[in-house]
Amino acid sequence: MLRGEAPFACVTRQVTDDGHIVMATGTQAALGPTASPGPRRAAGAITGLWAALVLAAFAVAALAIVARGDLKATDLSASLGSAVAVVAYATLGTLIVRRVGNLIGWLMLGESAALAFLSLASMYAVLGVATFPGRSRRPGRRERSPR
Repeated sequence: MLRGEAPFACVTRQVTDDGHIVMATGTQAALGPTASPGPRRAAGAITGLWAALVLAAFAVAALAIVARGDLKATDLSASLGSAVAVVAYATLGTLIVRRVGNLIGWLMLGESAALAFLSLASMYAVLGVATFPGRSRRPGRRERSPR
């Protein structure tokens, strides 16, 4: 701690246009300029992506519960576990991207999106084939109009 600095001084990190990181401490950091709209927009997009992935995880869990009669206990637990993993990866990735801006956060968000897609497609297929057979329209088959 520097002389004359309060024990709980405010510390901010700012990135200049040329990519250098500038750290500021003390009251000047608290009174510094406000953030530009660019990072706010990016933070909003990241939050929207996080919300979409959490919604997908809830959809996976709901579809797994609907199809639980046609799933083995291990398959049901794996589907529910993948929903938890989607939320965990998305949350950690979002925190890393928003606080540090590291590439690892983006990789975790991508992994979360891929796992959410895989889980949703799997549960949708189980519902279509085993739980509600014959309800979905098959490719190449024409619907007959009632006469």
